Amino acid sequence: MYNYILSDLGFFVLRFSVGIILIAHGIPKIRTRKAPFTTGWKNLLLGIWELLGGFLLVAGLWMNFVATGLAIEMLGAIYFHILVWKQVFKGGWELPFLIFCALILLALTGGGNWRIII
Repeated sequence: MYNYILSDLGFFVLRFSVGIILIAHGIPKIRTRKAPFTTGWKNLLLGIWELLGGFLLVAGLWMNFVATGLAIEMLGAIYFHILVWKQVFKGGWELPFLIFCALILLALTGGGNWRIII
């Protein structure tokens, strides 16, 4: 027998943890507006998107749209880590890759039924 409560709990934990990681990565981009790969306004937009997307993931709102958009952003982060900064064997690309995989899972499944009701 399939346990829907545990499944929804698992999706909530995944959404919450990925959302908190994205919020934690978005705040410094907004505060400093400096990064080695973008100009200030691009970094500000990425920070706002990560912050807003992280809050929406935690809340469980617009899951397919938000998870897909953030997954596309993580593809850009993986690209920069591997091809631009040449960190293939030095590390640094694993976290964006793991977040990308989690976001694809959330985009395909909808992230479970536990969410804020609007």
